[in-house]
Amino acid sequence: MVAELIADHRALESMVAQLRTTAAADLLERFCGFLTSHIRREENELFQEIQCTLPREELDRAGAEIGRRV
Repeated sequence: MVAELIADHRALESMVAQLRTTAAADLLERFCGFLTSHIRREENELFQEIQCTLPREELDRAGAEIGRRV
């Protein structure tokens, strides 16, 4: 699953690069749809798996690290 999500990120980056040079409505619509489905997949699958797999202490440390970086 992680490899697929990373591939999604690369595809999204490619679409953003295309949008910077060609502001086509159909490309923007595809980008928005793809981004929405990607985010839902991360929320519904990846994050759920992480919560079920990692111990609470690890989750707390990860959350603190994310908080420091924001």
